[in-house]
Amino acid sequence: MRIIDHHKIAFHTSDDRAVTYAEVKDHVAAFRALLKVKKGDRVLIFSENRPEWIYALFAVWYADGIPVPVDASMPAADLAWIIGNCTPRAVCCSTDTHKTVAAAIKKAGRAKPALLKLDALRHPKKIAPLPQLPPHPAGDTAVIIYTSGTTGHPKGIMLSFDNLRANIESIQQAGMIRPEHVILNLLPFHHILPLQGNILMPFMIGSTTVFPQSLEKEHLFEAMRKHKVSMLIAVPRIYDLFHNAIMTKVKKKAVGRVFLALSRLTGGHR
Repeated sequence: MRIIDHHKIAFHTSDDRAVTYAEVKDHVAAFRALLKVKKGDRVLIFSENRPEWIYALFAVWYADGIPVPVDASMPAADLAWIIGNCTPRAVCCSTDTHKTVAAAIKKAGRAKPALLKLDALRHPKKIAPLPQLPPHPAGDTAVIIYTSGTTGHPKGIMLSFDNLRANIESIQQAGMIRPEHVILNLLPFHHILPLQGNILMPFMIGSTTVFPQSLEKEHLFEAMRKHKVSMLIAVPRIYDLFHNAIMTKVKKKAVGRVFLALSRLTGGHR
């Protein structure tokens, strides 16, 4: 999985900075220089959605390692089990998740992985550009996704590069995501749906994504208005929240109620 410079904005950050694909490549090169991993080493990513999450993901691939994204809200006891299970060479966290990671590493009681705080890293003074990354062998493990562990310990699902490519190619052939789309980052990246829909697919074809300031509805709607978001990748519950918010506003106005009634009469609303 390599990064292509599409000569446009890759994403807008939560503090409203526009980051181009060329800049993403520079950041990934810097992160790669900080990772001391070799082929097959696991690198756990334990952070809320942020640009550095993306840099870490691609940096691990460029270093020939295997990223292990984990739910940033997971308690230390569960995280300790995952650390003991996948034995990561390094853990990428944030200032907000650092305390949980430190407690989990201590509880795991194994060789301590290197700890990289994503939002506090200093880039090396000399950074080699990213190498030309040859295609990863189809059967090689690309990422390990852990289940929620509701029926026992979380289980690591090993997805190959072929698995990821097959999904991406099918979406691309269907034309579901296009370069002109602007996509809102709603779901946590550690899930396979946003990992592919908000990172891998947009980065392959050159779409732009948006990090909202928060998941409060005011910030979501502001991000959508400001950046002209044209696509949401979410789960049904989130679509229900958007629908309910829109319908509440519609029903508050007389003209909205009239159009809603007409829509129902013509079969346009159920």
